[in-house]
Amino acid sequence: MLWHNTFTDIIENTAPFSKAFTLAILTLVNVALKWISSSLYEGDYRSWQHLWRGESLLNLSYMQHLFDNKITLMINPGLSLLNYKLHTQPKCQDWTFRTNSWIRYQLHSNHQFSLGFAMGNFQPDISYVNTADQTIDFLRIQRGNPNLANPTIQEYFFTYDATLNPVNLQINSWHTRIKNNVSVDYYSEGEKLISSYLSNTTYDKWKLELIASCRISDKLRINSTLKYEKFKVAGGQGLSTDNFMASLQANYFIKSFTLSAWSKSTEKTLDSRKLAVMKSPALYGVSLRYNKANWMAEMGTENPFTHKNNYREYSCTNAYQYEQSRTSRIYQQTAYVKLAYTFDFGKKTSREFNSVDRSINSAILKAE
Repeated sequence: MLWHNTFTDIIENTAPFSKAFTLAILTLVNVALKWISSSLYEGDYRSWQHLWRGESLLNLSYMQHLFDNKITLMINPGLSLLNYKLHTQPKCQDWTFRTNSWIRYQLHSNHQFSLGFAMGNFQPDISYVNTADQTIDFLRIQRGNPNLANPTIQEYFFTYDATLNPVNLQINSWHTRIKNNVSVDYYSEGEKLISSYLSNTTYDKWKLELIASCRISDKLRINSTLKYEKFKVAGGQGLSTDNFMASLQANYFIKSFTLSAWSKSTEKTLDSRKLAVMKSPALYGVSLRYNKANWMAEMGTENPFTHKNNYREYSCTNAYQYEQSRTSRIYQQTAYVKLAYTFDFGKKTSREFNSVDRSINSAILKAE
């Protein structure tokens, strides 16, 4: 069942500080959702699993522009009532506060700050919340957990944008926290290794990112990204890892042609569910694109001088450790050719990708 009720109230020139703001919007949203999931396990272990889930959301949104639109404020409080019941298990109910609120300050046309906070929740599906035992092989058993808590997600972010001709800068800072994080749990039972799930850990991710674009000339543009991330799982195994990533892309325009070259360093991430560190290889490539009227043609290559690029994943817990190295077509030597023609229907529109005004003193290309 899904029902939605929205009303909007636009307030103008009614507050004592009416000169300080231009627009205020108030919105109330109510949503009720229901899901029913079933799973049937057969073989040496037969089990029928049935999960009922229902969620009711109450959300209030309020936006206001202040001080000649220099400040924009968004306040978005809400509540989530989650009900769920697994067959043969008691009914569970969970209240959670939800929000997505932020404030943006336009210092002047070339500088802007944003600060925000978001909070939400989710409930694991029937692949985690169940009472089934699945025999993987002669040694391993996969077991569900009907007593998992509902994870809550909190996000804090800060963004700064600046235009310092001919360079555009953006600085992003994020902190994501998942409480009651659902993750794998390995333990021994007799001569078997049990793989199940727990929700007693807290997952944290911090990110600091610098994005820069530079207009070298009317024909040459350069974009670069520097990123640092830290991952940590508190409780349980107490895992952590760091990630540094750098990327660079250059675009050179010659009439209807665009020559691009790009590169990206290795990256690491800590998976919150598998409690595994995953490392992807460095990548690079070049391409040449032609745009004219409705035609687009492109040819390019990726990793032309690299052999056997591998994707690596490893985990180290008290009862179980593994490491695997895999290959994928997206990481190997590739070459491609693209050809596209766009048909225009109705009102005549321009589809020329390369139609940009390169005389502006900014690294952001604006369509003519």
